[in-house]
Amino acid sequence: MKKKILFVVNVDWFFISHRLPLAIKAIENGYEVHLACNYSKSKEFLENIGIACHEIQFTRSNYDIMNALMICKQIYALLKLVKPDITHLITIKPILLGGIVAKLLKVPSVVFAISGLGYIFISKGKIASIRKRLIGLIYAYVFKRKNICVIFQNNDDQNELSKLTGFTEMHSVIIPGSGVDTEKFSMSQLPKSPPVIMMASRLLKDKGVYEYISAAEIISHKKQNIKFVLVGAPDPENPSSISIEELNEWIDKGYIEYWGQQEDMPSVISKSTIVVLPSYREGLPKVLLEASSCGRPIITTNVPGCRDAIIDMRTGFLVEKCNAQDLADKILTLLGNIDQSIKMGQSGRKLVEEKFSEKLIVSHHMKIYEKLLLEQK
Repeated sequence: MKKKILFVVNVDWFFISHRLPLAIKAIENGYEVHLACNYSKSKEFLENIGIACHEIQFTRSNYDIMNALMICKQIYALLKLVKPDITHLITIKPILLGGIVAKLLKVPSVVFAISGLGYIFISKGKIASIRKRLIGLIYAYVFKRKNICVIFQNNDDQNELSKLTGFTEMHSVIIPGSGVDTEKFSMSQLPKSPPVIMMASRLLKDKGVYEYISAAEIISHKKQNIKFVLVGAPDPENPSSISIEELNEWIDKGYIEYWGQQEDMPSVISKSTIVVLPSYREGLPKVLLEASSCGRPIITTNVPGCRDAIIDMRTGFLVEKCNAQDLADKILTLLGNIDQSIKMGQSGRKLVEEKFSEKLIVSHHMKIYEKLLLEQK
């Protein structure tokens, strides 16, 4: 009889961009793969791959108790129906709510994938502190069980959650990100003039969009004929989202070109000279690794997650968080030395091949599944 894996995640597009290769490998290895999430437009595509799809009405903006109870009820019914051997919970709400239900039902094995600690761990103030403590208590509850594995993408998140919850690191592991397809994201030459400084992410304040815009404004007063390109879309369900009005103002003032949400990221990145992400905190930013795989120098902030995607001075530059001037200075440094940019891009490609390739990351996950199944016997 086939072993069953149930992935639970907020939304289908995140699963496709960050976990689909893992699901495909599991199918190839003889697993029956199920996916529970909120579907936008990809349900038929996923079913054609061989994934059994189940609807869970996750909303990332709704945190009231009735909504949480409704989701828990849906997860409860699904776990009773599927009876998975391994339940793989991804992103915060599935981990917290799915973790509670999985513990109550004594699901055989659970994988908790911490892809970042979220904006609550960045936010300051009394309310944020209370929420952080409450979430810490839930994490502590769901982690306190046998036959689990907690996957972190960086040491900072692992250490912080360990202190907050008291769980032991014996049941956790660091896997750096979701992997990069190095064939798809292949090396390409830097574009001819004008240079393109690209930021590709969800358009959130805590991704460092304001610092990026400020750096563009600083540089525009010193140098002409430089394109600043913003790729991505606002996320209305996230309290940190940039507004459409702000975005239109930046476009009207000529600070940036806005390319919107893009599907073909290898082609998009190939049009860049430098890729930047001045984020306030990450799990492990996939776009930086994709940029490095394409041979682009990267500039990012010296914060958890971001600094794990770079070797400072070798594959790009680290800058101070919330420091637009530092970001502008580092961009100008690279623009003034094309040989350094090329060398950093080459070093970045090598780093991705050795540490962040999709095949390597998927292999790490498959070994975790095999270990958990053995522990069930």
